[in-house]
Parts: sequence; C-alpha cells; structure tokens
Amino acid sequence: MKMKSVIQSILAVGLCTALFISVAIAETPTSGFNYKIPESIMTPNQVETSIGKLDFYDGLPSKATSEKIFDYLDTARGMEVFLSAIPMASVEAMRLANVEMGVTSSNNVLIFDDLMDSAPLFLTGNTDTVMVIKIIS
Repeated sequence: MKMKSVIQSILAVGLCTALFISVAIAETPTSGFNYKIPESIMTPNQVETSIGKLDFYDGLPSKATSEKIFDYLDTARGMEVFLSAIPMASVEAMRLANVEMGVTSSNNVLIFDDLMDSAPLFLTGNTDTVMVIKIIS
C-alpha cells in the first residue's frame, strides 16, 4: 500500500512538472514581443506573389514593397474602369448607329427584318440593352 502511494506521488510530481514546463514553453514571448504570438497570424518577412517578392519588417512593408503594391493597385483599378465602361460604350455606339439610320427621336423605332447574326458589330448584341430594330417609315 505504501509503494502504491509513493508511485502515485512520483507520477503526480512528474505530471505537474510536465505541465509547468509545457506552459512555460507555450508562453515564451515571441522575439520582440511581451507575449507568445501564434505563428499563424504573424506576417512573414518575405512573400512571393504574382507581382514579385514583397518584403516586410515587423509586419510593415518596405518602401519598395509599398511602391510595388500601389503600382499594382493603380493598374488593377485602371483595368476595372476600362472593363466597366465597355457596356456603356456599346450602348452609346448603338444609339449613334440608330441616329445614323434615322432614329432621331424617342417615337421612332428601328426593327431588324431577321434575327441577329454575326454581321452587326455590337459589343453586347445579345443582351437586353440592344435597342430597337429596322426603320419603319
């Protein structure tokens, strides 16, 4: 009975020691910080991207990285504006074509005799924005 008690005491002390060591290791501060910060949320010092290598120090981008990111954002936003303007350009081109064919006021109508094929040069010819279809005189 005494031997069982000694073994239990040794196991209890060993378990407590292991617990304290694991807590001490888990709470060792991240270098440069007061507390342990999980690696999963830390910003790496270098990141490879489609626009090249980006460098960070302590989560902040370097001057070259900032310039590279802003240049990329300028290009992406310019492309977005261009692509967003295509439907508006198509509607304006259709409006001007209607005017050229004699549809000059809102009570004039243009009707095609047949279904649309590939001959008309509409940018968005198969959408609901296609205006009316052949001049009725």
